[in-house]
Amino acid sequence: MQTLLKGEWNKYVLSAEALGDKNILAFAKQGFRHLHGISLEQEIYNMPDHTWIKYSVNNMYDTHYPDGMFNVVYNLNPRVDTGSFVNEAQRILSNNGLLVLHKKARMHPIFKDMQPIRVGKTIKVYQISKAEGRLPRQVSIICRNLGKKEGTVYTTQRMAKRLEECGIKVGLYKRYADAPKNSIKIVEWALGLKTPIPKDPNAIIQAHELLRETNDIGFSWQRLVRDRGYIPWLMFYALGMVKPHEGTIGKVNAKLKGHTLITFTYELAKEAGFRDFVIAPHIVPAPAKDITKRWAKLEKNQPLHIGSQGFAAWYKNNDAFCELAKRLGVKATLLLSVNHNTPESIVETEHFIRQIRNKYGYLQNLTIKVGAWTDGELAEELDSCTHLISPQVPVRNVSSSMRFFASLGKPIISPDHFQSREAQVIRRDLRDVDGEFLENTRYTITNMDDGLHYMLAILKAHNKLRGAVQW
Repeated sequence: MQTLLKGEWNKYVLSAEALGDKNILAFAKQGFRHLHGISLEQEIYNMPDHTWIKYSVNNMYDTHYPDGMFNVVYNLNPRVDTGSFVNEAQRILSNNGLLVLHKKARMHPIFKDMQPIRVGKTIKVYQISKAEGRLPRQVSIICRNLGKKEGTVYTTQRMAKRLEECGIKVGLYKRYADAPKNSIKIVEWALGLKTPIPKDPNAIIQAHELLRETNDIGFSWQRLVRDRGYIPWLMFYALGMVKPHEGTIGKVNAKLKGHTLITFTYELAKEAGFRDFVIAPHIVPAPAKDITKRWAKLEKNQPLHIGSQGFAAWYKNNDAFCELAKRLGVKATLLLSVNHNTPESIVETEHFIRQIRNKYGYLQNLTIKVGAWTDGELAEELDSCTHLISPQVPVRNVSSSMRFFASLGKPIISPDHFQSREAQVIRRDLRDVDGEFLENTRYTITNMDDGLHYMLAILKAHNKLRGAVQW
């Protein structure tokens, strides 16, 4: 197995039965940077941590990854159900992708015409040929809060910049009607944005929150199903729901025929009761080109310096960071932002800022700054930090701050919950973090899974679905 992709470090590789899989660890030691390991068992999170591996709970027969996402998919269980597995592997493999099975695995009769291109002592390798869609030339992103200082705007700007770097022309609009009719449209949707759902079934809706256990939201989506008769493409970067109940998710599921729901985690979507969805995490800023050089210049005797950043909110648990700074006595920087999404969020975040300053403002080693920073400004403010801390509590939405931290190329420490697992950071109770632990993790760089690769695969599939029309 280890010689199969020698030297091709940037290939996307999926271990479909990763619990106990030693090959994925061997790939990581060789330097492969986009490794995924899945299992339906929660024990998958107890696998040895490695910077280059993203472990997650998932079903190898129905993964919900985007079409054409992986270059290599392998399962070395000789008793694997090849009928279901090979069918799913063909979908998620890119053109000329490699499917690797155990030599003794019996190929299902429906795939009897498939012939391996290579047979080794223990494995057989198949090459998958398939037609793929092309990237669209133009994408329109509709965000009603453009110009405001809040999370969905930052997410929109990051996505637009990364897509433009891939040669896609991106237009930003406040209203759906202002976007060119012939472009693929991505709509930023959240309750606070009060963005109307478009009638266009080809629209991609990037929902930052949806379907909490409250009647107002549930009824709003019931009305959408009733009035439109369909659910458009849905992008769930932050599912804000708990458990399904009669009349909301159940009715939405009944209408999800031929449409796609996109979420950032298999577990939460399944737990919530959704059946049809595709996994797609947040897009983060591209890592700075000089990160490696700057990191190499850091001296071992550089004083420890911890940093944290995010909106001032209860779920960010800023107190835990301040308590850590108080206990360790090391230099600490806390960057707080006011959420301008709604008048209520402004009042709430300003209240938390006053609380933090009143409680911890006396600490000589702690610097508290309040502002609205660009990604570049945040990178500059946190550049001197040796470690970044994300103390937030496990709410049911993905952490944009934690994923942004990963682009800065520094060790990131967070309590163990699904956000920290999703962002592939160092997981540890902050009460157990001491100076020795910080010293031992000083050079642990996070290599977080970037949502751009997923998004490009989704756009290709979406473009193909539209008839491969190049607008």
